[in-house]
Amino acid sequence: MTHPTLADLGWSDHFARQCGPDPRAARISAVHRDRLEALSPEGPLGLVPKGPAGGFAVGDFVLHDGARALDRIAPRTEIARRAAGTGAERQLIAANVDVMFLVSSCN
Repeated sequence: MTHPTLADLGWSDHFARQCGPDPRAARISAVHRDRLEALSPEGPLGLVPKGPAGGFAVGDFVLHDGARALDRIAPRTEIARRAAGTGAERQLIAANVDVMFLVSSCN
């Protein structure tokens, strides 16, 4: 089974400039309360965040050590909202989105 390259996952010079050569990076595919799921050239990963999982969004690139998400790489774009019912200023929804479709019911 072949795994995607970083370029297949959307890696660009924007992200490479923030890292050293040959970064160990992955792209977040799901955010849970206490863990992250990510895609990497090594295959799918389950990562424990180095802080609150709410500081990460689907689409983020992170540097990792195989078990932990060490650093969030600054995204090109991010979609966030004001967190409902909490004192938090914002809640991340997605990052590094190139195209978005909004769909609504006709009725």
